[in-house]
Amino acid sequence: MKTRILALALAVVMALPLAGCGAQKDPVPSQSAPEQTQPSAPPAETTDYPNAAITLTVPFAAGGSSDLVARLFAETAKNYCDQPFVIVDQGGGGGVPATTEFLTKPADGYNILYAASAPTCTQAILSDIPYDVTTDLDYLCQVNMDPLCVVVRADCPAGNMDEFVEWVKGNDLTWGASNGGVHYFAALTMLMDLEIESNYVPTEGGSDSVAKLLGSHVDYVFIHPTEVLSSFKSGETKVIGTMTEEREATLPDVPTLKEQGYDYVYAVLKGFVVAPGMDPAVREKLVEICRSVLEDETFISKCADMGTTIGYKTGEEYKTKNLADFEVFKATLEAANS
Repeated sequence: MKTRILALALAVVMALPLAGCGAQKDPVPSQSAPEQTQPSAPPAETTDYPNAAITLTVPFAAGGSSDLVARLFAETAKNYCDQPFVIVDQGGGGGVPATTEFLTKPADGYNILYAASAPTCTQAILSDIPYDVTTDLDYLCQVNMDPLCVVVRADCPAGNMDEFVEWVKGNDLTWGASNGGVHYFAALTMLMDLEIESNYVPTEGGSDSVAKLLGSHVDYVFIHPTEVLSSFKSGETKVIGTMTEEREATLPDVPTLKEQGYDYVYAVLKGFVVAPGMDPAVREKLVEICRSVLEDETFISKCADMGTTIGYKTGEEYKTKNLADFEVFKATLEAANS
C-alpha cells in the first residue's frame, strides 16, 4: 500500500545515509564484521580481570545525553571496579563509523560501546553498513531507552487515540519526526498499519519538531516525552499517548497507546555492546560491574535529574527487543517500497 506519507518521506530518508556516512563513499558489499586487530590491553585473566582501564566508546558527539550518561556511569563505576572507565566520544554518521572502528578492537573485556538504535537498527535498514547487527554484536545489557509519544497542539479536537485516528483520517494533515531514525520508523509503522494518509515533514530533532508543531507547519509529531514537557506544562500541546509498556514517569496522567487499544511500543534503545567472542568468565564479570552501576540508586537519581530513565535489562532482553524492532522497521520500509 502506497500512501501520501511516503511521497516525500522515502526520498528524504533514503538519502540520509549518504550524507551521514560521508567517509564511506562506496557501499560495502559484505555484512561481515571487520577483522580484529591485536589486543590493546593485557590479556584478561579470569582471576584478575580487570587489570587495566576499560574504554567506553560513545558513538555520538560530546555533550549529548549519551555522553553525559556515560560519564556519570564512569564516575559511579569507581565504587564497583578497581580500574577506571575511560570515555571516548566519536560522533558522526549515525554512529556507524564509530561502531565499525569499535568492532576492529579485541573482545577482551577492555572495550565497550554505548550503542543506540541508529547504529544497531535503523542505519542497517537504510544502507549497506560493514557489520551485521544480528550477528556481529554481543549485546551486553540495556542501559536506558528514550520512549516516544504522539503530540498535537492544544486546539486539536482529539483527546485520545480513537479520536486522533478519526481526526487524522478525516482531514488533510501533516506529521513530523526526526528523519531516518526510530522516530520516523515507529511513526511510519503505526500510520501504515492504521491506514492513515498524511504528508510527512522531516524535522531536525525534538526541539525542531515542537517548533514546527507550534508554528502550524505540521499537525502532529512523534517525539520523546522530555521534549514535550515544557509546551505540555504551559498548555500549548497535548499528548495523545505514549509508546510505552507502562505510563511514562514524566507524564503520569497520560495513558499509553497500549492502554488505549493500540499496541505500539517503540523507543530509542541504548545499551552496552561488545564484539563477539569474549571469554565467558570475563564477560560475566563485566556484566556484573555494569549491572551494579546501573542499579545504583544515586546513579539512577542523577540520571533522572538529567531527564534520563535508567532501566537495566539483560543482554538477551536488549537484543530481543532491538532486533524485533529491526525486523518490523525493515518490513515497513519494504512495504513502503512495494
